[in-house]
Amino acid sequence: AFSPSEKPGLPQGSSQENPIDLFIRDRLQQEGLKPAAVASREKIIRRLSFDLRGLPPSLEEIDAFLADDREEAYELLVDRFLAEKTYGERMAMEWMDLARYADSHGYQDDIERSMWPWRDWVIEAFNQNMPYDQFVSWQLAGDLLPDATYEQKLATGFNRNHKITQEVGVIDEEYRVTYVLDRVNTFSTAFLGLTVECAQCHDHKYDPITQKDYYSLFGFFNNVPEKGRVDYGVEVAQPALPLPEEKVAALRAYVQGMLEEQTQKVKNYQDNQWAKGFTHQGQETESTSAMGHIPSGLVAYYPLDYIDNNRINDVRNQRTEPVINQLIPVTGKHSGALEFMGTNYANLKNIKSLNFNRPFSLSFWIKSLDGGIRGTVLAALADEENSTFLVNITNDKTINVQWHNFRNETSFQILSKETLPADQWAHISLTYDGLNKKTGVKLYLDGKLLNPYLRKSDLRGGIPETSILLLGKGTGEKGLMAGQLDEVMLFNRVLRPTEISQLINYDPVLALESKKIKTQSDLKRLFFEQLTHEDGYYQALTERLREYKIREGRTEDIVLKPTMIMHDRDTARATFVLDRGQYDAPREQVEPGTPSAVMPFDPTSDKNRLGLARWLFDPENPLTARVAVNRYWQMIFGRGLVATPGDFGSQGSLPSHPALLDWLAVTFTESGWDVKQLIKTMVTSVTYQQDVQMSDRLKRVDPQNILLARGPQVRLPAEMVRDHALNASGLLSKKIGGPSVKPYQPQGLWLEVASGNQSLRKYIQDHGADLYRRSLYTFWKRTIPPPSMTIFDAPTREQCIVKRGATSTPMQALVLLNDPQFVEAARLVATRVLSMEAATSEDRITSAFRLATSRYPNAEELKILLNLLEEEIREFETNPTGAEQLLNIGEQSKDEKQDAIQLAAYTIVANAIFNLTESIMKG
Repeated sequence: AFSPSEKPGLPQGSSQENPIDLFIRDRLQQEGLKPAAVASREKIIRRLSFDLRGLPPSLEEIDAFLADDREEAYELLVDRFLAEKTYGERMAMEWMDLARYADSHGYQDDIERSMWPWRDWVIEAFNQNMPYDQFVSWQLAGDLLPDATYEQKLATGFNRNHKITQEVGVIDEEYRVTYVLDRVNTFSTAFLGLTVECAQCHDHKYDPITQKDYYSLFGFFNNVPEKGRVDYGVEVAQPALPLPEEKVAALRAYVQGMLEEQTQKVKNYQDNQWAKGFTHQGQETESTSAMGHIPSGLVAYYPLDYIDNNRINDVRNQRTEPVINQLIPVTGKHSGALEFMGTNYANLKNIKSLNFNRPFSLSFWIKSLDGGIRGTVLAALADEENSTFLVNITNDKTINVQWHNFRNETSFQILSKETLPADQWAHISLTYDGLNKKTGVKLYLDGKLLNPYLRKSDLRGGIPETSILLLGKGTGEKGLMAGQLDEVMLFNRVLRPTEISQLINYDPVLALESKKIKTQSDLKRLFFEQLTHEDGYYQALTERLREYKIREGRTEDIVLKPTMIMHDRDTARATFVLDRGQYDAPREQVEPGTPSAVMPFDPTSDKNRLGLARWLFDPENPLTARVAVNRYWQMIFGRGLVATPGDFGSQGSLPSHPALLDWLAVTFTESGWDVKQLIKTMVTSVTYQQDVQMSDRLKRVDPQNILLARGPQVRLPAEMVRDHALNASGLLSKKIGGPSVKPYQPQGLWLEVASGNQSLRKYIQDHGADLYRRSLYTFWKRTIPPPSMTIFDAPTREQCIVKRGATSTPMQALVLLNDPQFVEAARLVATRVLSMEAATSEDRITSAFRLATSRYPNAEELKILLNLLEEEIREFETNPTGAEQLLNIGEQSKDEKQDAIQLAAYTIVANAIFNLTESIMKG
């Protein structure tokens, strides 16, 4: 592997033949084997479409190819697929594994990062067919190029895709060194095909890569002005690059468009329901007599029903107050509520008519999510560092109320014996008579008077004047965690027990701020509030509107969060060999350099990453081109010519066709590192177009298809399995690029692994077109990647991966049968085939089968599927409720014009077809 590549002569054959075929046939003849016949055109277009676009061919494309009898038809198809924008997305999918791309930092707390602009640059680079040497050099050292552009700097995000910790207490230098080690290992695996990490600790006998070589490589990546730990949840790891203004504007416009569209849907539904005959009478209704009333003395009332321009509404004082970070609107005890995840809170400013030294009452509804609630619910502050009054939920889920005089360090504190229930709304109210005695404090839980512990009672001189009032946070870094709040009220007097009960029974939906309904406007407002409680479809519309408002806030976070890039310090950091790889055990100092066993570093070259990139693409470098063409061969044929693409060293596999490997490597460099030309050479070979069928002898001699006597039989990668179903159903969004999205996922998974005060503690599913984006754009959380893709062997991306594993488990079948995205896709396929005019059951099943497998079913397959259809029709005729439940899976509304029994039965058939092995194979 360390010998320079030389272009070998071609084996005997026609000059019109693809050179790949000559090399493969020559080896087969040596083994006494013959190549397989060319596969059917249906299989060939399917294989090609997945390999070049990551998607199946449409039925129209299949039919057109079957009817095209021109000699050049296949080459024209290859050129068309290579020219499509989907090519860049397909190629980027492989690169994400190699570059260990993720949307979160990893480690225990796994905070969100913003690396998607780098991912989008990768897609565009592939679509522009950027030469491979330039593509990689920019990612290694684009920032060091003269007058580096935005794109050249952005490309270096490749080197910052490693994990980063936010954990308090870690040793900063230890983790900074860990990040540099990751860059060395990634560079070596991805571009040299070498496993150099063994040399991190010490030399190994017979290993040409020494420890000194390792730390010489380390020196190239050791000059970034970075920290080992970034501040919890708020700091962007530097150096970083902000989004350009045009991308910010486009992103805001996209999100604003979705928000406006959903707002209009809500308004249209309101108007339609109002027009359907609701009695418009401006008189007091029967329901208003049961409204109840808010007790007197109310000085502030926050219903928390919605956020408007990142502000919450104080109904009592007719004003709004700003929210700090984006609160999460949810369905509350009454109408809407707000969810707190520890980093978001509201500054309610000063309620001047409320003095926490004097009598007051406090009332609110609270809900603990998964029993995980803790932190400050409400805090009065004298200044930004000193609290005077606090209501906390302890780690034990008890209620803690505190009055503080920080000037003399005295306080008055009570603690409930009772705990908050999990996952249900609870009403907490507090009254205080201002006398600093336990007997003057009344604490209620769901209207029941509690008998709390007195934790401390030495308060002297009262508490200092309040200047700040916070909801969801105190003076500490972390606020209310895993909790939802609704209906926060403050009174300037002590409420009686009967008034506390009145607050529990108070329904703001009916009360309309304690006013009788006198006008049609009041009645209309009441009607819309009643829709919120009684109309399931309206609830779904408004819930989605709330979530789009969340997206609007999250978008602002995204556009303000720069992308991590590379940048070197003005003064180079000294690099040392580390004894046994320990960050704090430096030995002799080393200069940046490369393994001499591969190729010595040019002493006249710059000893920085740009010099390293030039060394990598030096024509004399024996590994770079071989490693690259081998990895692309693996992508196309399912197995590399070297079966260990990350290890071309002494422990790796020998090449199955060494002459072919060298021919491809040299041809690749001679082409100017043209990736599209390399891919075209591979897919236009007859070797690639062979049928996958094996003779009995071939099964014995070459079961793994090392000799390539047949076509590649490869299961689709995890991303393509999902994208195939979305594409067949017509659901797939064709939007390219943008922030990562969150499609369907089982509830609670993120909470299961959540630690600390994470912004990614709860998975907030997206809606609309973002549910159906290509899997390349699915949000990748390192500690828990997308579960359906993990089941199909997608990696965690905690390190550079150049070859995915392949398993076959029952879980994969269960995902295809039960995951909402696959069930919904099957329903849309069923809807599609039922819409076929003048079609028989055979026609419809044939169409569904072709959508999944790209071929016609044979007679036996068609018979089995027709029997299944008849069975399911009979089943759903006896169980129409089951049919409705099936058809309601997924957010895409069902076609009400189609018969529910037929649609449900065809959905089951389509779902079964997509569960066939052939449906998830390339072809």
